[in-house]
Amino acid sequence: MRQPVLANFASLEPRVEPALQPPLQRLRAWEEHAFAALTPQFAGRLAGGRVRECHGDLHLGNLVLHRGRIEAFDCLEFNPALRWIDVISDLAFLVMDLQQRGHPEFATLLLNRWLELSGDYAGLRLWCWYSVYRALVRAKVAALGDQPDAVRAYVDRALAVSSARPRVLLLCHGLSGSGKSHHSAGLLAPLGAIRLRSDVERKRLFGLWGDATERPAAATSTPRP
Repeated sequence: MRQPVLANFASLEPRVEPALQPPLQRLRAWEEHAFAALTPQFAGRLAGGRVRECHGDLHLGNLVLHRGRIEAFDCLEFNPALRWIDVISDLAFLVMDLQQRGHPEFATLLLNRWLELSGDYAGLRLWCWYSVYRALVRAKVAALGDQPDAVRAYVDRALAVSSARPRVLLLCHGLSGSGKSHHSAGLLAPLGAIRLRSDVERKRLFGLWGDATERPAAATSTPRP
């Protein structure tokens, strides 16, 4: 799993301008420290079935709007090792690329929607490591294509992700139907926030979230004799 990450550094270091050598060394040191700390998490993801057959190269260049639907193409069929990955690694590539292309609002919407549907909030422990890896993938491609401006931009993205820290915790409370979900939705894009909704998580605990056959409580209550 780590070999492609190290291969990115090996490919980038002899190709980038001298000014980018110190940032790359900082990223290499950060990656080594982070990987050691996250090793139990990686093992747990594998044991928990989160490593699956994915796309492997899910960035904006491999998406097309076709007949009103966004479709992915050109997956890494030629390399199973790069295709059988943690699902959150696939998502991190697309979210990172949306941010880099100047659409952080779409990146935030995508991440929040995926988390809400999957409930895979535990995967966020690995988010920075995978995002840095994916940014360096694009930096390597840019270096091979002799695009120094793009190389600098993706290295800067990796540095920003590696040094990111949570900024604020907001708690919204109120009666049912008072507008908590509606108003908090408007804060996601400006803050780049991740939202957890108590009503969704309560349903998930009881296996009801996403169940189209869920019935109102009155219909499932035991009738009086």
